[in-house]
Amino acid sequence: MKFSVLFLPSIGRTGEKNTGEAYNRMIDEMREYAVLVEELGFDTMFLTEHHFEIEGYEVNPNALLWAVDLAAHTKRLNFGCLGMQVASWNPVRLAEDIALVDQLTKGRFITGLARGYQARENQVLGTHWKADIATSDAGSGDQRNWRYFEESLDIMRKAWTQETFSHEGEFFQIPPKGTVWEHSATTQGVADGKLTEIGITPRPYTKPHPPLWQVVSFSEPTVRLAARHEETPLLMLQQIEPAKHLFNAYREESAKSGRDVAFGEQTALVRDTYVADTVEEARGDFQSYAGDLWLNWLAPFGFINAMAKPGEQSVPHTMDTVMDRLSIVGDPAYVSGRIQEFKDELNLPHYVVFAYNMMPPDKIKRSLTMFAEQVMPKFKD
Repeated sequence: MKFSVLFLPSIGRTGEKNTGEAYNRMIDEMREYAVLVEELGFDTMFLTEHHFEIEGYEVNPNALLWAVDLAAHTKRLNFGCLGMQVASWNPVRLAEDIALVDQLTKGRFITGLARGYQARENQVLGTHWKADIATSDAGSGDQRNWRYFEESLDIMRKAWTQETFSHEGEFFQIPPKGTVWEHSATTQGVADGKLTEIGITPRPYTKPHPPLWQVVSFSEPTVRLAARHEETPLLMLQQIEPAKHLFNAYREESAKSGRDVAFGEQTALVRDTYVADTVEEARGDFQSYAGDLWLNWLAPFGFINAMAKPGEQSVPHTMDTVMDRLSIVGDPAYVSGRIQEFKDELNLPHYVVFAYNMMPPDKIKRSLTMFAEQVMPKFKD
């Protein structure tokens, strides 16, 4: 198995105000974590992308800049985003920026994509194409978000793999019809003084493009989309039985595209993971330092309700619910046992540790070190 680490990142400590000083300190700490994560033998360090979060819980508007900075402080470690909010970007600009990061890091970037669930992001940054958010109701807004996501991915692939390209779809016409371009040095993509195609430069360092990951909560159509495009689906809120269903859907859809994929192959799972000497200590730390994030920030978005058992009408909004149903929090033996379940049942090749940097650095570093030294060796290929 491969193991990676995902940070939000958050500003400062639990309950600390979002200030410039706190952000500057967080930058220094994330650089320290990157060096440690590499030394401990993890494969990739992921960050999320979220915008306008003045509340301080997820303060990372640009994972691409982070990847370049952190890569400069490390030698081997890969970096990536889980995931880039596609509806908040112009897809041509996103394709350009990803290609440049791939060049600057010499292939050490994983492109994680997401449809986006926060209206404040998508509807502000995506106002020109009337972006909406991904929801579980399959309503008109969700369907529009889905169509935008698919069209954007198509554009990005064209930009990465074709010397020049054009595109005409629901949201974008590239290049716009009638664009005058009469520069004598241009010999491609022009006809009768009008622009007919464009090309990005640089193209990616990794051929045909950096690895693509797709963040998935529950959506089977999203898993099938990932299969058609040979992306790695990263499951976030899944228990074993629903995950089996989605992994089977991935395998089935891959077969339709002519790929023979074994059950569990090219998949990944992320879990809140925290290790301490005892289960009691781990749960106490996790509740103390991650409770504010879970109960005051994530819960109102529906993340705790998503843990409902079949037929359950009301889910207790408590940290016990989070730790019992989603997170893997305990001593090394407990954490190893839970991961072994996922490996046995899902043939899981990649596990991502979700770490919370609102915890004190000494606790984060100790948890990651214990995980690397006492859990990871049990799963090495």
